[in-house]
Amino acid sequence: MVKAVDSLRPVLQPESVAVIGASTRLETLGGKTFHNLLRAGFTGRVYPVNPGAPEVQGVKAFPAISEVPGDIDLAVVIVPRDAVLPALEACGEKGVKAAAIVSAGFSETGPEGAELERRLVEVARRHGIRLLGPNCMGVINTDPAVSLDTTFSPVPVIAGGVGLVSQSGAFGVAILSLAAGLNLGFSSFLSIGNVADIDVVDALDYWMEDERTRVIAMYMESLGDVSDFASRARQLSKRKPLLAVKAGRSEAGARAASSHTGALATDELALEGLFRQCGVLRAPTVQDLCYWAAAFESCPVPEGRRVGIITNAGGPAIMAADACSFQGLELPELSEDVQKALREFLPPEAAVFNPVDMIASATPGDYRMAVEIVASDPVVDMVLVLNVTPPILYKPLDVIEAISNLGISDSKPVVSAFMAEDAFYPEAVRVSGVPPVYRFPEPAVRSLRALVDYSEMQARTDELYDRFSVDRNVVEEVISRLDLSHREGEGSAQLLPCSETADLLEAYGISLPRQEVVITVTEAAEAAERIGGNVALKALGLDVLHKSDAGAVALHLQGAEEVLSEATRIEAAVAEHGYNVCGFIVQEMVEGGVELIVSVREDPEFGRLLLVGLGGLFTEALKDAQIGVLPVTPSDSREMLQALKGYGVLTGQVRGQGAHIPSIIELMGRVTQMAEELPRLSEIELNPVICLPEPGRCYSVDAVIRTGPLG
Repeated sequence: MVKAVDSLRPVLQPESVAVIGASTRLETLGGKTFHNLLRAGFTGRVYPVNPGAPEVQGVKAFPAISEVPGDIDLAVVIVPRDAVLPALEACGEKGVKAAAIVSAGFSETGPEGAELERRLVEVARRHGIRLLGPNCMGVINTDPAVSLDTTFSPVPVIAGGVGLVSQSGAFGVAILSLAAGLNLGFSSFLSIGNVADIDVVDALDYWMEDERTRVIAMYMESLGDVSDFASRARQLSKRKPLLAVKAGRSEAGARAASSHTGALATDELALEGLFRQCGVLRAPTVQDLCYWAAAFESCPVPEGRRVGIITNAGGPAIMAADACSFQGLELPELSEDVQKALREFLPPEAAVFNPVDMIASATPGDYRMAVEIVASDPVVDMVLVLNVTPPILYKPLDVIEAISNLGISDSKPVVSAFMAEDAFYPEAVRVSGVPPVYRFPEPAVRSLRALVDYSEMQARTDELYDRFSVDRNVVEEVISRLDLSHREGEGSAQLLPCSETADLLEAYGISLPRQEVVITVTEAAEAAERIGGNVALKALGLDVLHKSDAGAVALHLQGAEEVLSEATRIEAAVAEHGYNVCGFIVQEMVEGGVELIVSVREDPEFGRLLLVGLGGLFTEALKDAQIGVLPVTPSDSREMLQALKGYGVLTGQVRGQGAHIPSIIELMGRVTQMAEELPRLSEIELNPVICLPEPGRCYSVDAVIRTGPLG
C-alpha cells in the first residue's frame, strides 16, 4: 500500500504543474491562480493550458494537456463543471499523477452533481490519479525547495510551521488572511473541498513525516471514517498539536431514541468525546484556531496551570484574572523574593502580588525587567503581558520590542495582549522574536489554556483496560436462549427480560442489589419479607423511558403489607396508562450515594459509544453527560468523569459524601468489555447506578439491554 506521504508528494511536492483554465485576466479564478503560482516562485516547471491564448501572463501556453511536453505531476483544473470530466480523462491519458479540481457544481449541489462527482472518482482511480476536491481552493507548500501556491488567495502566505487542511475554501481564505495579521506562518495548506478522494486522514499521514510541520490546524465539516481518523489523530497528537474547528455544534442533528442514552448521545457530545480521546483541541471559532496556532508556534508547552500577569492598567488585569478563572487557570501569589525584586524598580503605588500592576508610568525597560523576574519565579508556569498604551511617553511598539527576544520564552510560554491602535499590529508582528500578540486579554488566556490542555494530554497514558474475569458459562447460556428466541420468531431485535439482564450483568462482575423477580402481588409481598428492610418495587412489562411517570415504581417500602398495597396500586396505575403488568422486581434499597447513568449504544457514524453522566431523575433534567468512542482507556474514562459539570458531587466537594472514583472507572470498563465481547447487544443502559464512597460499591439498580438483529 502506498503511504500518504508518497501518494501526496505529487500534490504537495510536484516537479511540474499544469493549470487547465489558466487565464490572461487576473480577475478570473484561472488568472488569479496562475498569477499566485508565478508569484510564489514555484521551483518546478509551469504549464498554462488555454486553447485560446498563445501565452498566459508571459508563459507559453498549450491548447490541451496532451500537448504539454514531458511528465506532469499536478494538474490544477479550473474549467466549467461540464468540462471537468473530459479534462480529467485527458489528464489520465497524459499520465498526470494528481489533480486539484477547483471547479464547483458537484456533490454540494445535489444528486446530479453527486453523480458527476462519482464519475470523477471512477476516472481518477482508473488512471491512478490522486484527486483533491472538487470544489476546492488548491494547495500551498512554502518549503523553499518547492514554493508552491495553486490557490486564488489574495494574501501571500507566510512560511512557518503550521499545516492547514480545510474542507471549506472560503474558510481557508479567511484563515490565511487572519493568519497574515498574526504573522502566523504555514508549512503547507490543503483545501480538500468535497473530499472525493484526498481527506483529512491523508493530510495527517503526510504531516506525520513532515519535519517542517510542527502544528496542525483543521477546519472540518465531516469526519469521514471515524475509526481511521481516531487512529491517526491519537498517534499524531503525541508528537504535534492538533487543532480543529468542526462545524455543526447545534443539536438539530440529534437522533430521536427510546432511551435516556439516545436522548443524551448527540453527535456533538460524541464528537467532543472523540476529540478528547484523540488529543484534538477543538477551537470554538476560526479566530481561536489561528490564535492557538500562533501560541503553539511560538511557545513551549507549560508544566502547569499557573499564570503570572504583568500590566500597566488595572482594568485589563481584572479581565485577564476573570478569564483565567473561567478557563481553570491559576493566579498564584508571587514569591517574596520576586516581589522584593519588583519593588526595587517599580513605584510604591505598584502592586506586586499577581497581577503585577506597574501603573501607567511603566516604561519599556520596566516591562522587560518585570517579565524576566516574574518568569523566573518557580510558582509561575506562564506569563501574560498586558499593555494599554497611555497617551504620552511611550509607544506600544517600544514595549513589544522590549519584551521580544527574551530567552525565557524557550522554557515558559509568554503571550501578550496589547490594546492599541490598528496601525500597531502590522508593525508588531514584524518585530524579531515577538511573543504572540492579541488585541484583548480573553483570547490570550484561551490560547494559554490550549497550551495547558495539550500539556496535560501529553501526560496521559493510552493503556487499555485489563480484561476482567467473566462467568462464561452464564454468558453462553443467556446468549443461547437469546438465539433460540430469535429462531422461534420473536423478532429481529428485542428487549432482554429482567432475569437475563441481571444474569449478564452479574456474569461481568457488575453488582446488583439483592432482588427477586416475581409474578403476582402476593409473591411480591413474600419476596419483600425474605429480603428484609427497605425495598423498592418496580413493575415489569413496560417498555417506557420513565417507569415512574407511569406510576410503576414505589420506593422505601417495608414489610409484606406495605408491598402488597403498593403492588395493587401499581397494577391499577399502569392499566390507566395502557400497559399490563407481567410481574414485579422486589429489590433491596441502596441508600445514599451518587446516582449515575452508564451505557453503551451503537451509533451509525461513530460506532459504539460509552456514555456516563448524572443519572436517575437528573439524567434528562440536567443533561450532564460525557461520551467516549470505543475502545476507551481508563484515562479516557477518568477524563469523561472529570468533564462532568457534576464532578464535584462525585468527589464529595458538593453534598459531602461523594463516590469512589476508581470503582466507577472499573464499572465503565466492565460495561465496555461486555459491549465489545457481545456485539449482538445494541444497547446496554444502567440507570441509575448508585455509587457509594466505599471501594467496589457501585450498584446497578435498573438496567435495560437491547439486542440487534441476529447474524
